Amino acid sequence: MIERVAPTDSEWLHCSADHLSRYMFAAELSKGRHVLDAGCGTGYGSAILKCTGASRVLGVDTSSTALDYAQTHFAVDGVDFILDDCQELSKVTVAIDLICSLENIEHLTKPEAFLRRACDLLRAEGVLVCSSPDRASTPPFIDGEPANPFHLNEWLKDEFTTLLRRYFSSVTLYSQVTSHSYLARKAAFEHLCHQWTWLSVQSPLNKASRLLATLIRRPPPPCRSIGNLLLPTPSDFPIVRAEIASVFGVPICHVAVCQR
Repeated sequence: MIERVAPTDSEWLHCSADHLSRYMFAAELSKGRHVLDAGCGTGYGSAILKCTGASRVLGVDTSSTALDYAQTHFAVDGVDFILDDCQELSKVTVAIDLICSLENIEHLTKPEAFLRRACDLLRAEGVLVCSSPDRASTPPFIDGEPANPFHLNEWLKDEFTTLLRRYFSSVTLYSQVTSHSYLARKAAFEHLCHQWTWLSVQSPLNKASRLLATLIRRPPPPCRSIGNLLLPTPSDFPIVRAEIASVFGVPICHVAVCQR
């Protein structure tokens, strides 16, 4: 399991699509607003928010290594990065229009402290966009703790809503889903791999296929090569109202839009 991913990492193509979808969802709410990106990590999301219309973005993270990467790769005009604890945000001294906490709250020892501080920082009409994995879709807990070693908390839908409503009077819950179309493509790919294994190992045509490959000096493509056909895109992980999530796919993540 990976704590964070950056565009220069080898895992980026496989791991980034759902993250990008969440930032593009938040970007629709950030236009013309002063935004705080809480738990900004390597900074690509902060840059996305600014380049898609935010007036200014402040990225906050506890990792100096991640922020060094952000400063090097995403030094966009109007984006500032600071080292701070999201449970305290003591270095944030201005009122904020929009706080984005995307896949961050589950890492906090005191999520309630973050939510209280978010209320303090937001303007009267301010908005918090907060996402966290849907516990119904994550691996089972081990000894009462999340299986993901980087997560301290994971919530079911009702639990997550209850937590947020302690601090925000208006909570609209969305679900990010793995789309039915992506799951169908994945099933088709697995079937293709199964058929290719049979053809290359058990089929009477095996020798002929190897001979042909030798003649054209090109080995038959293994499943790990054609696996790139299955690389996901942000559109494979749409964010929709929680009430209709099953229409679009299988829920994997809660996304809440909160106002005081």
